[in-house]
Amino acid sequence: MEIKHPKYFGQVLLKRGFRVWFKYMFFVVEGIRFIEEGLHTDLFNQFDRIYDLEDTRVNINIPPRAGKTTMAKYFLAYCWARYPKANFIYTSFSQDLLGDISRSFADILEHPIFKAMYDLTAQIEDIEESPVDSFWAKYLENVEGKKIAKYSSRKVVSPLGGVILFSSIGSSITGFGAGVRGAEGFTGALIIDDGNKPADINSKKMRDKVVNYFEETLLSRQNNSNTPIFNIQQRLHIEDLAGALVKKYKFKTLARPLMVDDVCQLPSQYSQERLEEIQVNDYMYQAQYQQSPFKKQGNIFKDEWWRYYRALPVMQWRGIYGDTAQKIKESNDYSVFQLWGRSLDGQAYLIDQWRGKVESPELLVAGRAFWNKHNADKASPLRHMKIEDKVSGTGLIQTLSREGIPILGIPRNTDKVMRANDVAPLIQSGNVYLPQDAPWLSDYVGEFAPFPNGDFDDQVDPTMDALTDILQGVNINYKDIV
Repeated sequence: MEIKHPKYFGQVLLKRGFRVWFKYMFFVVEGIRFIEEGLHTDLFNQFDRIYDLEDTRVNINIPPRAGKTTMAKYFLAYCWARYPKANFIYTSFSQDLLGDISRSFADILEHPIFKAMYDLTAQIEDIEESPVDSFWAKYLENVEGKKIAKYSSRKVVSPLGGVILFSSIGSSITGFGAGVRGAEGFTGALIIDDGNKPADINSKKMRDKVVNYFEETLLSRQNNSNTPIFNIQQRLHIEDLAGALVKKYKFKTLARPLMVDDVCQLPSQYSQERLEEIQVNDYMYQAQYQQSPFKKQGNIFKDEWWRYYRALPVMQWRGIYGDTAQKIKESNDYSVFQLWGRSLDGQAYLIDQWRGKVESPELLVAGRAFWNKHNADKASPLRHMKIEDKVSGTGLIQTLSREGIPILGIPRNTDKVMRANDVAPLIQSGNVYLPQDAPWLSDYVGEFAPFPNGDFDDQVDPTMDALTDILQGVNINYKDIV
């Protein structure tokens, strides 16, 4: 393909905006036409708004196979064609994805027509970066079972000094920033492409670590206050990076579902058979394809199994069961003390609960006060206090034991899902009663429904300990619950 006056033609293309430029360059480089479908119009417009600095904090949530990564890498070339000094950071959870994008981006720059129009010959440098902290160092060592100590990053440099750094989530990104200091207009961007790894998305710890990486590392890598940050991903969870950016940092969101009013927005990619196939798993479909994740329900405990009481019957005996948290940051579990009783007819009753996020000294005060409060009630014996024997619980056990409180450590050596499956039939068979008017009841029941996929399980653990003690040996009529 021969173009007369290629530099002039290249500038004319740029003035037509990203959509026209992209479709032309895609055809030239890839050799096929880009199929523009229902959701692409808004996506093209969004890239223009980012370049024009009309939107500088944006989530772009679109379904798989919609071309988000393809558009992003062509957007890099488009921006360099307009301003070769622009600096970018392009990051993802996947080093392999970044390697593919950087190679493909270099191919765009090396294409004869692009070079004829914009005369950009890039220099490419592969570099190694240290993990940003010990957590990411350990995570990196276990990637695909390989013993890796450094992140592999790639730096692409334009003839006028613009830099695009392709670097993975977890790397230190030392000494580099997005944007150009002191310059006006668009000077680069921080691009996050699939910041969450699907295999890790059900781990709250991993979700929090990705958000922390954004907050503690990426946010500090802007050379200019107007440098855009945009996050491109299909939704995976209500607390994925996109969800956190909206909730905590008020990011604007461009979300385009696969199906609108039962009409597929990517018909070239999804046949009717494929659409039916992906809708079998509704949780996955609503998140990844419709961009509307919801809290995944567990399959162990059901809300309708609980029974409730207004007046507490006479108890045969009572006991306190507790779970203590290691730390009190927002993302950590609460500490909990629960008072349970066994009725004369052998049923389990949750009588009272204390729950809070406190440091060790306050935890000791709360545990002692909870014991004294209920030991003063002489209606039925208060047998013991049982606490999981771990770091924070061990200190509590030692101190309260010296004060004469009959406190015992619980060694939890069995997986909590296995323990939950053991006690679930006890609840299902109608042996467990909750106080109908307790102010904390909603939070309590709400923790069981999504288990083990919920944010917290601090109320679940002591409940399982209590029911194991109280209802051990209870006969269950399985015909009534199967």
